[in-house]
Amino acid sequence: MGDKDLTERKLLGRNDVFADVFNAIVFKGRQVIKPDDLKDMDPKSQYRDSEGKKREFQRDVVKYWMSGASYLAICDLEPQTKKNRDMVLRLFAYDGVLYHDQITLFPDSTRVPVITLVVYFEKEPWNKYLRLSDVVQFPPDSKELLLPYFNDFKINVIDVPRLTREQIALFQSDLRICAAFLHNVVNPHDVIPITDPTFDDYQSVCDFLNSICKGSGFKIDNEVFSQLPLEEQNMNSIMQMFFDQL
Repeated sequence: MGDKDLTERKLLGRNDVFADVFNAIVFKGRQVIKPDDLKDMDPKSQYRDSEGKKREFQRDVVKYWMSGASYLAICDLEPQTKKNRDMVLRLFAYDGVLYHDQITLFPDSTRVPVITLVVYFEKEPWNKYLRLSDVVQFPPDSKELLLPYFNDFKINVIDVPRLTREQIALFQSDLRICAAFLHNVVNPHDVIPITDPTFDDYQSVCDFLNSICKGSGFKIDNEVFSQLPLEEQNMNSIMQMFFDQL
């Protein structure tokens, strides 16, 4: 597993950040999911391939959304820093396994929805397929006839560097600072001033940003940062470091 995968999972795996993604994006800023409502679930699922051999899927960050002892939904975040043309196929399989697991693991329980969001952090816009019908090739002159019978699975991509100012303002966790940073990197002539720039978890944010910016020449120097006055140990100083290193 690469550094980017680890740092993305560390950041998004925090319950406050995980809930924040769904509250800001899905619920438009309403604080519907509380961090304490989330319960980690095993990201690995087993299945048998066409030869009967056991194989394993591993999702990135997946949690149960709970209300007391009741399951409300299965929520999955899939961080991406590379465009993937087959992401639709991967997530179709992932979600299918999560539904199948409900049959085998909870045979007498209520079935709950699976909500998967792709959280995309790359500098270049996501321009890959979003629907299964865009990925597969239909037989000649048959697409219009087949489509009514075709389960056209779609994926939901949160293109973080290209979120609007209004969308970024809905975040309440450290993800708001990360999203503003990435927006400013992509749009240096439309910088979002980062108000209240302090961190809940400085290390996970800095590890994430260093990983995302790896190869660009930018690196947060922890030693330099720690020597700043306490009132300057915030995201604005990191943003200044970035522009100074351009």
